[in-house]
Amino acid sequence: SSAIDEVPTPKKSMAAVAAAAPAPASDPLRPPAVNTAVEIVKGCFAGVLGVKIGGSTVGTHFSEGNRARLTMKIGRAEGPTADESVAVQGAITAAIGANSPVHVF
Repeated sequence: SSAIDEVPTPKKSMAAVAAAAPAPASDPLRPPAVNTAVEIVKGCFAGVLGVKIGGSTVGTHFSEGNRARLTMKIGRAEGPTADESVAVQGAITAAIGANSPVHVF
């Protein structure tokens, strides 16, 4: 029997049954559009700040309402300056305005 067919019993908790179940085909908190937005933001930060994209992500947290939080290593203790933030916003606007095709695979 598969984990999907199993039901919790006194010896098998709901968490154990859920942990054994296969991963869902798509994560509802991480739809392709939100994931793509995070990648655009990351690329724009990397481009403006001169940070390498590979290995720069500390963490990404997706939450309800199509929200995401991206934490990156930028090679210094302080965050981006006000001018850098404006430049990143401009790069994001330009990237979105380019309306480039996105291929999900």
